[in-house]
Amino acid sequence: MKKQHLSPRPNAFKAIGNSYTQVIFACQPWGGLAISLALLLCSPRYALVGLIATTISYLLALICREESDKVTQGLSGYNPLLTAIAVYSLVGGWMGVLWAAIGAAITYFVTRLMQRWMGAMPVLTAPFVLTSWALVPLMRLWPTSPSIHLFWDATWDLASPTNIWRGDLLSFGEIYLQDNLCFSLVIMLILLMGSWKHQGWVLCTLLLLPAVATLFGWQESLSSGLLGYNPLLVAAALTTFPSPLRAMWGRVGEGLLAILFSIVISYYGAKLFDYWHFPLYTAPFVLTTWLLLALRKFYPMA
Repeated sequence: MKKQHLSPRPNAFKAIGNSYTQVIFACQPWGGLAISLALLLCSPRYALVGLIATTISYLLALICREESDKVTQGLSGYNPLLTAIAVYSLVGGWMGVLWAAIGAAITYFVTRLMQRWMGAMPVLTAPFVLTSWALVPLMRLWPTSPSIHLFWDATWDLASPTNIWRGDLLSFGEIYLQDNLCFSLVIMLILLMGSWKHQGWVLCTLLLLPAVATLFGWQESLSSGLLGYNPLLVAAALTTFPSPLRAMWGRVGEGLLAILFSIVISYYGAKLFDYWHFPLYTAPFVLTTWLLLALRKFYPMA
């Protein structure tokens, strides 16, 4: 079938802004603007990297003549955005910006290939995970630039003691900006401005995280924020992909089990990947969501 030209042309402002919100499925029309402004306030370097990555993905979508609606929704930009941020965090400086741009372009094409290969199954953040895993060994060969003239590498944050409650909040920002409480609070507010179902799953996750961490002695993992960001993505996915079960107890039970599973797999996955000296990224979120969607095909009632 012959490819069609984009008609009408996708809204560039919405496409770039929605690339930020698609990561956490906040589904807020102003969410992308809020996240980009929070990045600019908390870390101008990451704001620049994010803008470059989303702009590259938008331009590539125009060149490849993607469907206008999908581009405007930000579906082409959120994986390149995550890869760019992850790559930049490993290299830093102006060279890190260059590598981030390259990583974003590669991730765009990986996303397109996975979308064709997986059909109806959502790719989620899998292109980001796979591309970043492939680039990490290469990035580690490059000398890092913790500071460089004419480029502000400092971040602005709230100073507070490290504990499980602060770590609970840090979970919101880990997918973009690690260890920055101010940015995490902005993400939390955006998520809580969604539907009541979205709010419910987010609050359930916030309560389950310290409970599970205290019960199993995982406080150290939670206090760093690393235990929570994958479960929070799963909580957001439960709203994006609502349960087909009719009974309320079935829908609630399914969601709670999915969140608990993501917490457990995040903890043990992080331990395993730390042993390999490799970042886990959002692999637990992708695995949990794919498993949940696959299991739904065997539900007796829909």
